[in-house]
Amino acid sequence: MLDAAVGNLANLARSLEKDNVGLPQSDWKFTNFISAELARQNVHNASNSITGSGGMDRGTLGEVKHSNKIKYDATTYRLTMDLLGMVGYTNWDNPVAGVYVVQIRPDRDNAIRSISMYLDEGGSYGPSMQFGRRTQDVVLSEDSNQRIEADVTYSEPLGDTTAGAPVAAVGNTGTHAIGLIGSRGQRKNDADVAKSVYLKVVSSATGSVVLKAKVDVPAFAGAVAYGATTFTVPVPSGSSDGWGTVVDSTSALALGLFGENNEPFEVTFGDVDMTDLLADDVFEIPATMTRLTKTGTRENRLSAYHLIKLIGGVDTRIDKGTVKISRPWEAKYSNGRRTPYAIVPTGKLSATTNFEKPLFDRRFRQVEGDDSRFTLHDVMKFQDPIGATAYNEQVELFQPQCGISDLKGGDVAGFDALTETVTLEAEQPDPSSDGTLTANGIAVPAGFDDTTEFVWQANITLPIDIAFIGA
Repeated sequence: MLDAAVGNLANLARSLEKDNVGLPQSDWKFTNFISAELARQNVHNASNSITGSGGMDRGTLGEVKHSNKIKYDATTYRLTMDLLGMVGYTNWDNPVAGVYVVQIRPDRDNAIRSISMYLDEGGSYGPSMQFGRRTQDVVLSEDSNQRIEADVTYSEPLGDTTAGAPVAAVGNTGTHAIGLIGSRGQRKNDADVAKSVYLKVVSSATGSVVLKAKVDVPAFAGAVAYGATTFTVPVPSGSSDGWGTVVDSTSALALGLFGENNEPFEVTFGDVDMTDLLADDVFEIPATMTRLTKTGTRENRLSAYHLIKLIGGVDTRIDKGTVKISRPWEAKYSNGRRTPYAIVPTGKLSATTNFEKPLFDRRFRQVEGDDSRFTLHDVMKFQDPIGATAYNEQVELFQPQCGISDLKGGDVAGFDALTETVTLEAEQPDPSSDGTLTANGIAVPAGFDDTTEFVWQANITLPIDIAFIGA
């Protein structure tokens, strides 16, 4: 879908994936966006030495970096993807046919989910895929009676590729799902750059597969002659990310870029039992990615008109405001590798709510040093029910315990009314006698967990089948 002039005919599709594998867990879903900055960039480290002629010596290549922003009109499905990409998978329910409810609870034990991105910048740029991106910030902008915009910031990806999706040869006897095979890295821009990489299974075991590789003409058009050299691809584990560098079976040389441009061409076969790969099964990885056919799906866009903001149980109408949910992620690099080997959390999970309104409520003043705390329950609810059900498409965000981190009042001058700006920050709920919020006098909205464990909780009700997120 085309929503912005980023290049020519730019489009973006996204899917959830399992951590470190780089494989989408569902079909690609195109995203209508307001703006997107997700392109690949090479960092150049300039030399500090000066030549005798006054110029600068040749520098070196540094890390590969990717810009990290996307802005879109908020919908239930788009927010579901980005929140799962931040805190991982908790649970989902299917209360009636056609209705799905995702319970998102930030917990270190959650099953990790990352985001794959298919990006077609248009023009002479070919499409590419980025994977292993984690969501760092989701900022929801609320302006009275306008659409709610989501401004999202991502971590670096664990890798990217412009190679095509793998193709299984006719006659393969194994049952390995083709969607579990992925590639990353770069190939040399040489005489073979337009040729495909063929992978032939030599043997397989529960935890790995042994392969031969050969670069040859595309689309199984030639009789591929393999040499004697093999390489092994493991399943993901505590000691491996599940990727293996492809080695040509005849030359015994690894495919990819090396030296300063160190980006080996690697493949993965997923995080499943490899014994469903049988000897002599063959797979082709085309040199370039095929452009996906853009398909549009109508999604209801949430607006501040549908927003109910309950602060301390009181419906508080505001002029404008933002809700920012954050979890910092940092890319970790090793010497001689231009792409990250891991994306790790580096800070606290937080939720900050900022809003303003003329003639605001005195209760947000900490009178005489009282320790004021509030509950906050945001309900972004689309008015029409889902089909003939009693359920509405909605996003609910519950923050059990918020403190006032900032309170600013404008000057009263002339005929102006006092405008106040309030910032509430979610805190880890205070411990209680039995571990419940109720024991601390906190009213828990229907559908949320009565526990002091979570700094915030989210329930998202939507009409789109999201069963794949728990696969």
